[in-house]
Amino acid sequence: MALLLAALGAQPSVASPHLSNGVAQLSQAPRIWLVNDFLDKAEVSYLRGLADATQFGACENQRVLNNGKACAQLKISSSTPVLDRLEKLWHVDTSHVESLAAVRYSPGSSPSAAHVDHYSDGTPADMTIVLYLTDAAPEEAGHTNFPFAGAAPLSVAPKAGSLLAWMNVDEATGEENPMAKHSVGATPADAPHDRLILQFSITLRPQLKRSCPPL
Repeated sequence: MALLLAALGAQPSVASPHLSNGVAQLSQAPRIWLVNDFLDKAEVSYLRGLADATQFGACENQRVLNNGKACAQLKISSSTPVLDRLEKLWHVDTSHVESLAAVRYSPGSSPSAAHVDHYSDGTPADMTIVLYLTDAAPEEAGHTNFPFAGAAPLSVAPKAGSLLAWMNVDEATGEENPMAKHSVGATPADAPHDRLILQFSITLRPQLKRSCPPL
């Protein structure tokens, strides 16, 4: 599930967030970043309310609902502070974003296989951004896992309000990076609530190599 942020008007420096803005780099190969409390409680509540009022259906490339995963586009105002914050942190133009791509995982949803994010035409998404709108429940459920990142596997627990971002491609060549393969853990059938995320993809080509200087 992907939303092109400017369709999204990505600028050359999009993959170089400012560490002063609270960005923690979790991995160098591939580069993975985490921003805790990117959304405050009121923003999380607002976005979850939008999701609750929106009808979810089959995700892209998914003919019918299965495995407890469903997708939707949340209608949103271009003046929403969340978009302004994304624009400032990732240097992207969000002025004409009218909806946010949401993914809902119901209790009992299956884990996903390790994969690299692609668009519907098979092209790998240069970069993925995930906003978590719910915590893991129970604690070990629904983690975003990177089994091939760096020297050891990396697992990120969902935390409402946090932002996770990573590069899906080799920054020197623009080719798909197998080390960026990631999976999503299962949600137990007895989990007290659905898991909900917003997910975006940003395209940096054809200037990808010089768009990603080391942090």
